[in-house]
Amino acid sequence: MIEFRKIDSVFNPNPGDSWKPVAKAAVIFFLVGYILYVLKEIIVGILSLICFGIGAYLLWIAFRLWRIKPPY
Repeated sequence: MIEFRKIDSVFNPNPGDSWKPVAKAAVIFFLVGYILYVLKEIIVGILSLICFGIGAYLLWIAFRLWRIKPPY
């Protein structure tokens, strides 16, 4: 027969249960979230720097072409 856990036992654990495993899980999730946030910012920063560099390079090429060609 299938037995279901009562939802109250999740939110109101037994008084004898330790709080340390729950606190460790909370700290791990906070750290993983923080690491993912920092990595996201680093990746976006690198991609924006690459796009800025490509744009500057293309603008430099356009300027050189403008200076080389005689006006019509």
